[in-house]
Amino acid sequence: MNLSKLNIIKTFFEFLKRHYLFCIFIVICLIFAFVAQVEISRFVVNSHFELQAKSFAELRIEIQNPPTWLNDLAYFNGRYYNPFGILPSLLLTPFYLLGVPLSQQTLPIVAFPITFLLIYKISRTLEVKRETDALWIAVFFTIGTIYLFLTLTNISAYLVQVVSTPLILAALFEYFTKKRYFLIGCFLGAALLTRSVLIFPVVFFIVEILLNHGKDYNMAFKKILLLCIPIFACLLISGIYNFLRFESITDNGYDHNYSHAADLKIAREYGFFSVQHIPGNLYLLLFKGPDPVKKDAVSFVLTSPFLKIDYWGLGIFFTSPVFFYLLLVSRKQKYVISVCITILIMLFPILTFYAYGAWQYGYRHAFDLYPFLLILLISVFKESFPVRAKLLIMYGIIFNLLFMYSIWNSYPLFVL
Repeated sequence: MNLSKLNIIKTFFEFLKRHYLFCIFIVICLIFAFVAQVEISRFVVNSHFELQAKSFAELRIEIQNPPTWLNDLAYFNGRYYNPFGILPSLLLTPFYLLGVPLSQQTLPIVAFPITFLLIYKISRTLEVKRETDALWIAVFFTIGTIYLFLTLTNISAYLVQVVSTPLILAALFEYFTKKRYFLIGCFLGAALLTRSVLIFPVVFFIVEILLNHGKDYNMAFKKILLLCIPIFACLLISGIYNFLRFESITDNGYDHNYSHAADLKIAREYGFFSVQHIPGNLYLLLFKGPDPVKKDAVSFVLTSPFLKIDYWGLGIFFTSPVFFYLLLVSRKQKYVISVCITILIMLFPILTFYAYGAWQYGYRHAFDLYPFLLILLISVFKESFPVRAKLLIMYGIIFNLLFMYSIWNSYPLFVL
């Protein structure tokens, strides 16, 4: 064993010695999360990307003979298609070609530690002074938000967000360090191949370029062009994929989903995108709290487990109360203007969209904003990470572990 490996091992054990309570808490939380995942996997399972990867390996696009229990499939011209983005299936396809098919649950297992590492590196790059503070920020994002629920729950609509998250974070980290715009565009383009709405994070980088090179138009144009070339290439791939399936470059199959719930179809009647949806989406995003579990339909006597989360959503301050610290963000901090412009633009399609996101814990459509909200939080915690903030993170983690599966009337940790 060479000297560098010995130094790494020594550093690791020194870290464990200094922060053993922190490590014990994280390990316990991950064990509890695993127990909850095992319980919920008994009746919540998807395989869209596995089936699609198998089809790609057989040089087909349609999914043949899908299982009858599999929802969220698009039905068009007598064939079944996977309506979700192509990237997760592409990542699994080489393993099907080699004859060693992987479960789509492998993707979040890989994405989770990459996300954790990227957040830690971003925090340190943005001058969070203490190593432990950067770790707390990484813990907050990965297990103190709905990212934990999305990672643990094998539903394809959730998995695309888990896969796209490290790609957006990688683009941000590259910008904060080496600023190789073509590479940033590659990360953003890959994220776009998970969900078309992820075209909007490019706004942050364009705004940053314009703010930093506003008077040098040639330089700004060159950097924006380098940024956008791989994004346009991925848009082309997505358009061809859509055309081969649905005879339209803009049709991703969402309208052909034969399993949409009746309540979503009613909501669609108010408009696919409409300002009429804004009040309801804002309520679910910011204010919706847990519901009481009552002993009967008449009284207000509560019974165990006392609280239940509505499957329509839960406000971000309930799932992640440390977000209250966003109220302390100063506009003088670096990147704040670019982040706020990006968030406002990304919020518009989220708040005007008719499908509020039934069968979700928290408000998962807004999770696309979290990498940018993270930058704002880092600006607050650069100098110090108060004990109150750590307590809020711990409270949010425990609350989520206890109640995130109550949307399916399951409380796996209550039986431990």
